[in-house]
Amino acid sequence: MNDRVLVVDDTKICRNNIKRYLQNTYQVDTAASLEEALNLLMNSGPYQVVITDIGLSTDETDTEGIDLLKAINKHWPTTMTIAISGRATVVNVDKFREEYHTLDYLPRDILDKAKITALVERGVVLSHEAEGKQS
Repeated sequence: MNDRVLVVDDTKICRNNIKRYLQNTYQVDTAASLEEALNLLMNSGPYQVVITDIGLSTDETDTEGIDLLKAINKHWPTTMTIAISGRATVVNVDKFREEYHTLDYLPRDILDKAKITALVERGVVLSHEAEGKQS
């Protein structure tokens, strides 16, 4: 179980549910904030996949998850990302994927085990392919 996933969400129930979905296949770490996630990425990485909430607080204007996506793309380009959100916003998913280099953007209310597992499996494969290209 060498492949690693980081789940970042300020909602403990969501973090724990996603961890439970993945923990039999991957080493899963969790973080509740941007700072905690960056600390894990810098000191405990590499991660093949990071799943992050877009708003990492109850503040509706918070976009720290987007800041995290940008940092990952810049500093850890072989790490694949999946964005989730519990906010009732309308997002052009294709544009979001392209702009923030994510595998997908999912509303929190449709996070089921099969969907998350399939996306993470795809992310792990893509991460290993990207690592091979850097060698």
